[in-house]
Amino acid sequence: MGQFAHDVVPEEATQKIDPNIVKTLPQRPLVVSIETLQSTPWARTARVYAEEDVSYFLKVTKGQQKRDMVRGEFEAMSIIHASASSLAPKPIAWGEYSTVPELYFFLCEFIDLDKRLPDPHALTSSLIALHETATSPQGKFGFGHATYHGGIRIDHGWHDTWEGHFSSTTRALLQREQRVWRWTPEQMEMESTFFEEVVPKLLKPLETSKEGIRPSFIHGDMWHDNTAVDRKTGNVVIFDSAGFYAHHEYEMAVWRQSWNNIGRDYIDAYLAQRPPSEPQEDLEDRALLYGLRVNILDAILYDEEEKYHLNVIDSMMKLVSKFVHNE
Repeated sequence: MGQFAHDVVPEEATQKIDPNIVKTLPQRPLVVSIETLQSTPWARTARVYAEEDVSYFLKVTKGQQKRDMVRGEFEAMSIIHASASSLAPKPIAWGEYSTVPELYFFLCEFIDLDKRLPDPHALTSSLIALHETATSPQGKFGFGHATYHGGIRIDHGWHDTWEGHFSSTTRALLQREQRVWRWTPEQMEMESTFFEEVVPKLLKPLETSKEGIRPSFIHGDMWHDNTAVDRKTGNVVIFDSAGFYAHHEYEMAVWRQSWNNIGRDYIDAYLAQRPPSEPQEDLEDRALLYGLRVNILDAILYDEEEKYHLNVIDSMMKLVSKFVHNE
């Protein structure tokens, strides 16, 4: 992940509180201390302690591109919290440091979390409620802000159909993946067939079925490090959203990845409460399609691990073979 070397957040970003962060705190409490929590190649996090036992979660990023990361997270988490206040920490602000150039922050309430995995039924029932209540006001798919899969930017835009959004964003991501990994001429030809024939065959029937699909707001990156249990209330909590208005089944795409501890039990729990969209017989093929998009993101993010690129090629070959070559 050397691609993020120029955006490494300096240690001092989470060693003292910036005045612009203080300005955003509710009731302007006295800040007592700040505790560094974790760091990634693209961000650092900390806990900000204030008077009267109040504390806040802080995420800091560096660079103009990462400015959009904290804004996108703020906007996505605001939608989730507005729809289900117990499901997500309350977002407070995003902004720019005044003391260090090109540092940007996201601030939300701090929740004391038990990092054990939530019960499958509890997590999936909470997500189903979110998907059913947080629907697109204009009936469009996408999002008005860029969101990030790890450090990888996704520009959503707005689309009238799920097929339109999926095709547009996946094409753009695949172009980035192809700059990281070498594709053969045969694979490039397969890509054209994939977008021209496979994607419409799997996604258009969702729109034309009797029940259709509504654009539902999803978390967008629901893996085991982005959910936990509130120690105080026992409620499921989700965070670090890369959300957008999507076909709700796309939420489960990352659950099918081998590295994710949120796996088959959670898929089964979700589908037991909310059956697959019509046509139901396409569920597993849609899952392979959605999982392919996750593999594209991981192939860009982990640019020194070829296995994700090979997963992209393998999934695309399976789908093209089934929906084109077998006809």
